[in-house]
Amino acid sequence: MNDLIIDRIDQIEVKNKKRICVFYFYNTCSFLYAFYTISMKKIISDIKELDIFIREFLSEIEQKNTAIIITLSGDLGAGKTALVKSAAQFLNISEEITSPTFVIQKEYKIENHNSFKKMIHIDAYRLENKHELEYLKWSENINNPENIIFMEWPEQVEGIDLPNLHPITINIIEDEKREITY
Repeated sequence: MNDLIIDRIDQIEVKNKKRICVFYFYNTCSFLYAFYTISMKKIISDIKELDIFIREFLSEIEQKNTAIIITLSGDLGAGKTALVKSAAQFLNISEEITSPTFVIQKEYKIENHNSFKKMIHIDAYRLENKHELEYLKWSENINNPENIIFMEWPEQVEGIDLPNLHPITINIIEDEKREITY
């Protein structure tokens, strides 16, 4: 494999992640290629920067034939609910957004948006397994392309069907500073 050379590198976007396709050629007549997915990172210092991030993030998401699902991972107090509040503001939801910790799921009507009619906010922290989401009409909700779903603590329901997934992880760096990986 000493004759292996990189012929070309193409960059493409898939689900808000940069994917790089590298074409390797060997002996001028055969080739192989590999895909590398690159997660994006952003440092947020305050709520205003969080608002800007979520506006840009949601503006780049393409509508599909199922709901948009955004999972939110991170430590307690990292800013998962704050991110959902910023998204609600962007989606022109006038209701006050609070964490659905005890009710598990809250639904909000979206009135003036081209793609979405309902925002669903789920806090899966208290769920035992993925089957408990069916009590919340999970299959029905994910199959409606007019829904945008934000799920906190997705690791609590591992193995659940997540079509059209856009994962976000929020890490506390210091005080108000956060690192968002998407």
